[in-house]
Amino acid sequence: TTTAENTDLTGVFMNYRPDKDGKPVLTANLQIASLDKTLPPPSDSQGGLWYYVVYNVDGTVWFVRAALPPSGGDPEYAYGTIDATGVYTTVGTTTGAFFEGADGVVQIDVPAEAGGTPGTLLGGVVGTVDYIQGVDDVVGLNNHVDTAPDQADVIDPNGESYTVADCPVAVTASTSPSSTPRPTALPFRASPTIGSARTARKGRTLRVRVQATRAITDLRVQLRAASGRGAVLASGAARSLSGAGTLRLKLARTLKKGRYALVATGTVDGRRLRAVQRVRVGA
Repeated sequence: TTTAENTDLTGVFMNYRPDKDGKPVLTANLQIASLDKTLPPPSDSQGGLWYYVVYNVDGTVWFVRAALPPSGGDPEYAYGTIDATGVYTTVGTTTGAFFEGADGVVQIDVPAEAGGTPGTLLGGVVGTVDYIQGVDDVVGLNNHVDTAPDQADVIDPNGESYTVADCPVAVTASTSPSSTPRPTALPFRASPTIGSARTARKGRTLRVRVQATRAITDLRVQLRAASGRGAVLASGAARSLSGAGTLRLKLARTLKKGRYALVATGTVDGRRLRAVQRVRVGA
């Protein structure tokens, strides 16, 4: 069954930076192919539309989520835990934001209790978009419409791991030209659709639109299976990237329609960083 584009999850990532008041906040972010607040029909989901980021902290599986309730209106943000049998328990409420439109983002603030403090290791971060058979995730059944990565496991999270890194103390212009916080992941994004299976043949080159929010040098990008593991299916490199640009990926294998992982590494401010983004190849 084809579902709406606001359930098409193209990536999940964490970000730790100052909010509008200058206070550092950890956010969990779900990138959606086309984000809006359209609800699924009740025949598919009686509980509305739910967006989750799930991860492990010291053996406890936590979630943060944004829910569009069946009554309509603004998203409701909360956080809680998932036990070994898959039971969701809401611990409290949090805040967040919806950035609607193409390649939109559901952003959820991670409370300190749920791992949002510097030095915390967030293990196996995964994202899901869920329909709910029932009232909510307490007395209903979660049905994963889409996940990132594919085959994501919310009982034993199996995605990328992140360590929350504190923002550096701001210094004056007399001692440093910039007080911009140093990124903890490579500030690199690619178009969520990187080509068509009709033309993605072994030996050919894909031209992919990419963007860097900070200057990156020695950029190296590999296309792998959706899990991020296995053989390199395509690769590309650039001496530097700042702002928007086009990256050429040389295909080592013919690609089929479906989802893949784009694994990028590069140097920012003297540090080697990495980012993983889920992308797709169209028909």
